[in-house]
Amino acid sequence: MPVAFKTLPLIVRIATLATFFNCWVLFEELIVDRQGLDRFMPFYRVGALCVWDLAMAALLVLTWWRLHK
Repeated sequence: MPVAFKTLPLIVRIATLATFFNCWVLFEELIVDRQGLDRFMPFYRVGALCVWDLAMAALLVLTWWRLHK
């Protein structure tokens, strides 16, 4: 029986968002930084908060808001 996302406790929903954001950070560190793909990503900063991180966080929040409706 599937459980709706909005019925989960708040801590579980926040932990889910944090997990997906951590996956993004790991992707940046393991793939983008080590392979040198940052040269193809405008406004990307190695080892610092950048526009790409903020965009991913905004995408996750919008997805969370959409699933919560």
